[in-house]
Amino acid sequence: MADSADVENKIIDAIYRGACDYEELKRAAAKVVEAVLEGIPLKDYADREGISVSTVKFHLKTAFDRTGSRSQADLVRRALLALNDLGPYFLGKD
Repeated sequence: MADSADVENKIIDAIYRGACDYEELKRAAAKVVEAVLEGIPLKDYADREGISVSTVKFHLKTAFDRTGSRSQADLVRRALLALNDLGPYFLGKD
């Protein structure tokens, strides 16, 4: 069974495939994307991470820029489409 870091890296790679160079990917932006996908309000995420809402919005904008998204809804749509590519991975058919 894959550990959570492997899964997280595969998700991040899928979300950003073709949108930016993986080495340029900002882990903070990816974590904000994950929070958005989980439906966590930005303020709650900021409080949990001990950062300001402005910092969270900056990371969210980074994710928008790197994926070509124009809104949180667009970002979620793109992320879900990318995650769909991981279906076989989660089913153990890597």
